[in-house]
Amino acid sequence: MPEKKKIDLPFWFKKLCYFEFWPANVLYFPVAIYVIYLAIKARSFTFFTLANPGIFLGGVRGESKIDMLNRINPYYLPKAIYLNDTMDQTESLEMLKAANMDFPIIIKPDVGERGKQVEKIEDEQAFKRYFLNKQSKVICQQYVDYPIELGVLFYQYPTSKKYGITSIVQKSFLQIKGDSFKTIHQLILESERAQLQLPDDLQICTFCCAVSL
Repeated sequence: MPEKKKIDLPFWFKKLCYFEFWPANVLYFPVAIYVIYLAIKARSFTFFTLANPGIFLGGVRGESKIDMLNRINPYYLPKAIYLNDTMDQTESLEMLKAANMDFPIIIKPDVGERGKQVEKIEDEQAFKRYFLNKQSKVICQQYVDYPIELGVLFYQYPTSKKYGITSIVQKSFLQIKGDSFKTIHQLILESERAQLQLPDDLQICTFCCAVSL
């Protein structure tokens, strides 16, 4: 049988099929409508903060990571230190050494979301570069190099002993394996999900080259 020809769908259509790449205002618009409905039903515009009563604003926004980590037994956590916004590079490095933390480490803002300003720091020079743009309180954690990473959504009712797990998600990071012939850009374009990581201008450039050929 003749081999079926693969249909190359337009980039905008591929992006539409992966909601994780949608703009936040588009993704959360239907959620906002539903939240307004529930707020009217509950007669409270802050009803959702009760979902996690132990976290500031219920974890909706502005919660402190260090406050949540302090509620967990240190035995289950990677080694970590907290650096406030007044500490300079020298003080911060001294704290790392005092805590016996070796590179690589992970640095992330104490208050933040969607991975903004989260970086893996390989050495002291990278650590100093991070502090050139540091404007907030951060957490330094020992890098954990486990083969898999899972996100577990756990719930428990505050008025009863009922609890459970609603979802488990394995985080799979993109990888590229070279073949000694193709460029990294070409290898990325061969993966439908990987090419969504490219900036739009590179996608347009690639599309124009394909048309010209």
